[in-house]
Amino acid sequence: MQFQKGNIGLFFRGDPTLKLWLPFEENSGNYALDLSGGGHNGTLSGSPLRTSGKVGNGLYFSGPNTKVLVTNEIVDGKGDFTYSVWFRTNYSSADYLDQVILRRDSYNESPPRGLLQIAFNIDANHLGLVQCGIYQDASHNIGMYSTKKYNDNLWHWVTFTRGGNTLYFYVDSILQGTTGINYTLDGNTFYNAVGEYVYPNVSGKGNFQGYIDEPAIFSRELSPKEISDYYLWSIGTPQRRIFYVPINTSNFFHFFR
Repeated sequence: MQFQKGNIGLFFRGDPTLKLWLPFEENSGNYALDLSGGGHNGTLSGSPLRTSGKVGNGLYFSGPNTKVLVTNEIVDGKGDFTYSVWFRTNYSSADYLDQVILRRDSYNESPPRGLLQIAFNIDANHLGLVQCGIYQDASHNIGMYSTKKYNDNLWHWVTFTRGGNTLYFYVDSILQGTTGINYTLDGNTFYNAVGEYVYPNVSGKGNFQGYIDEPAIFSRELSPKEISDYYLWSIGTPQRRIFYVPINTSNFFHFFR
């Protein structure tokens, strides 16, 4: 693949904490290659449409059981993480279940535990808002909502990150919410999904309707400056690009261009 401006994998090229990056640049086939180096390739289900994305190609999701499934646990939920993804939608009809954009879930467990997700909300009280949340059990769950609606048919970048005992939620590099967390996310086998729930018993609901591109997962917190720098660079604002060049398996350094 030839890197293009806006690729999160280019901006963070060489960063060993980038554990999943699906740029969706394939022209055909039922797979999505993970170009992070982790080898966590995804499988397309329900025939999401290959089309133009935020950067190069992307996927359009339009109906039940349409998703990209990654049958690997990327982060274990016991430490820091970052989930990020670009999306575009103009969906405006109310329903009762959020539309999944990017989600980590325990597979074949009811109710699912240890989940975290980025979602587009369509319930009557939050229609058009983006939601980032986690769910361990009935006593340990958190949901944060964006401060404005994002069903404007424009591309937006969502970042959900954990640093220590704090969760942070950004849209287009602007902080939307933050809250404390003092527990780990555990469960059975964990999968990750783009565009719909992992757990098969809720298929037919929770499917995103719109465009998705560049889902990525890191095993660390992205700093506010990294989030701002990447976003400004991706939309064409001149920025210093940060590259992470491995020296060995335990250390790396930064340089700027």
